[in-house]
Amino acid sequence: MLKTDIRLKALLFTMLFIIVGNSLYAAHIIGGDVTYKFLGREGDNAVYLITFTMYRDSKSNGAPFDNDAQFGIYIKTNTGWNFVKKTSPLNPKFKEAVDPEQSNPCVIVPSNIGVERGVYEFEVMLPVSDNIYKIAYQRCCRNETITNIIDPGETGALFSIDITSEALNSVDNSPVFNEFPPIVICEGRDINFDHSATDADGDQLIYEFCAPISAGGTAGGSSSTPGLPTDCNGVKPDPEKCKPPFDVITFNAPTYTYDKPMAGNPTVKIDPNTGIISGVPTNVGQYVVGVCAKEYRNGILIGEIRRDFQFNVIRCENKVNALLDADFDIAINKYRVDLCGEKNLLLNNTSGEAKFIDSYQWERYDVNDTILYNTKNLNISFDDYGSYNFRMFLNRDIVGNTDCSDSVDLLVNVFPGLSSDFVFDYDTCVAGPVFFQDASFAEVGIIKNYLWNFNLDGNSNFKDPTFTFETPGDKLISLEITDINGCKDLTSKVISYNPVPALLVVDPSQFKGCTPAEIKFNNLSVPIDSTYDVIWDFGDGGMINEVSPSHTFEEPGIYTIKLHVTSPIGCETSRDFNDWIEILPGPIADFTYSPEQPNILQNEVSFYDQSQEAIAWQWNFNDERVDFIQNPSYSFIDTGLVYVSLLVKHESGCTDTLTKLIDILPLNTLQFPNAFTPNGDGLNDDFLGVGYLEGIKAYQLSIWNRWGEKIFESQDPSVGWNGRKNNSGGESPQDTYIFIATYTGPRGNIEEFKGNVTLIR
Repeated sequence: MLKTDIRLKALLFTMLFIIVGNSLYAAHIIGGDVTYKFLGREGDNAVYLITFTMYRDSKSNGAPFDNDAQFGIYIKTNTGWNFVKKTSPLNPKFKEAVDPEQSNPCVIVPSNIGVERGVYEFEVMLPVSDNIYKIAYQRCCRNETITNIIDPGETGALFSIDITSEALNSVDNSPVFNEFPPIVICEGRDINFDHSATDADGDQLIYEFCAPISAGGTAGGSSSTPGLPTDCNGVKPDPEKCKPPFDVITFNAPTYTYDKPMAGNPTVKIDPNTGIISGVPTNVGQYVVGVCAKEYRNGILIGEIRRDFQFNVIRCENKVNALLDADFDIAINKYRVDLCGEKNLLLNNTSGEAKFIDSYQWERYDVNDTILYNTKNLNISFDDYGSYNFRMFLNRDIVGNTDCSDSVDLLVNVFPGLSSDFVFDYDTCVAGPVFFQDASFAEVGIIKNYLWNFNLDGNSNFKDPTFTFETPGDKLISLEITDINGCKDLTSKVISYNPVPALLVVDPSQFKGCTPAEIKFNNLSVPIDSTYDVIWDFGDGGMINEVSPSHTFEEPGIYTIKLHVTSPIGCETSRDFNDWIEILPGPIADFTYSPEQPNILQNEVSFYDQSQEAIAWQWNFNDERVDFIQNPSYSFIDTGLVYVSLLVKHESGCTDTLTKLIDILPLNTLQFPNAFTPNGDGLNDDFLGVGYLEGIKAYQLSIWNRWGEKIFESQDPSVGWNGRKNNSGGESPQDTYIFIATYTGPRGNIEEFKGNVTLIR
């Protein structure tokens, strides 16, 4: 039996998961629409069944369908929109999961995509009038990562329908969309979705992209914890307080607009007569799209339905993909297999996924006929050399869904064989070039290219190259040949290369130095490494077995350097470098200073040269002064670590430098008198400490009487006690008082003073 109050049983939806992969807070709405069905009349009232169908992202952390949804009813008069009533809180009539694969079962849908559909239904009785009724539902929010609108995470959705006076005064049912758009669509593939609707009354329908409506926001909570916001920008706006007109969502213009909501080539559009959405999306992302179906009767617009939904564009991967275990030749757009000297082919079919493949079929295209093979892998023997073309089909008999079938082309070239080989020769004892000679063989045709690889030390394209190795050891040599058919063959051999260098070459870091002189002898001889026995004699009694050693000469003199090298196979060579290194005598810098522990009060330091064999001096006092006398003095102006450097010179011209760090200590002195006389005569009127207090912090002086009462306190060392309470109260009597003084020194040390002071009047 029809009732005058609204009985809503329905669904509220929230939002589809972002394909891009971020975790969304509370965003869940992905689309929905509203329809009405005429049930009859009761007097001057028309009775309708209202159906709200909405969709939510079931894989995000967004809110579920509302179990307390309220729908507002409004009427438009000459003064604007007026609130009529709202439904009592209603639960969804039903809700169900939507299979994300139903629109394209052969495309792999990411596991984090899930959609749930919910439906709310209720009956409404409306007085017949010349006005328009609007039935609406407001809810936040959308995915934050939607591409084509401004502030998507702050933008709510409104699902509504208008019942016009033309519909009220006749028998009219709203159109109903036939299908919901696919949950995922593929980048670079035509959408070709039939978004048409059915009208029970046979009215004409015209389709267009239109702007989705916005209502609600994140004020007062989130869509997962909505609270009870009264703000119309809240998560669940109150229908009574939040009336039409409502705003449309703001697109990221000019790139996106309501009538061009997606990037596409060709442009994504909707046919106004058929409702077919076509075009090829070019950018991965999420796109809010609005579709309106306008209802015309006898050329007069009597109503429209509006759907708000979200297209999720992904880079699709088909479940069925034709793949072969072979190289793909982009130039001919085919897989290609070259058989060189071999006429049998076993080619593995690696197509996936196997559980979605029902049939395999191969076709071989010859001059006169087509030969079929109904096997997964291709196993064939060829009678003669030549080129053979194949096409492999997956699920060839499936009609109407190209994503569930696939095919690929294959070219097989059967060529004569070839064999790579080479020989070599070299002096095994004395380093020199290795001579390589090609010994390859081609069954038919001409060898076109040679590629030599000399142990990754170098390459050559010559037929018979030579190569000199700079390092010894086992060398892996490879030769790859290519014939005019592109056939290749590779041969590798190991050469044991351990000769001694033809010439011993040494580069010392210096030829002249001052004692003590450390000299690096860089051995530039090739080939040589740590496997060789390398004996150095430095002429001062020092010897070492090392490729490139360092040696320190302690005494002046002229030295002959001798080098002897033995290879791992016993070959030997040697060389003497006569009178090669000259070592000059040098001084030894040293000094002392006094006082040994200078401070800010005793900051003049005397320096005493203790150097040996010095004829000239250069002092550097912390980059503040340079002095050239033998025994200088210097007054340091700051405390802390300072450095003093002494550079001395020998008569040979050699120098030596010594640097010492000296700590100039900060000192503080503080003393307190044991009595004072605050009688105003200008002598000893205040009790305070005296001394050197540069750099102190956190100073505090307190005075206490014999009963434990604090009668004075100061944080300023220049402010003392004048004998009155807190320096401004009544006079304290003559007596003995306790004082406590503390401060923190320049280096963080805490100093404390305690004692007695007698106030004399």
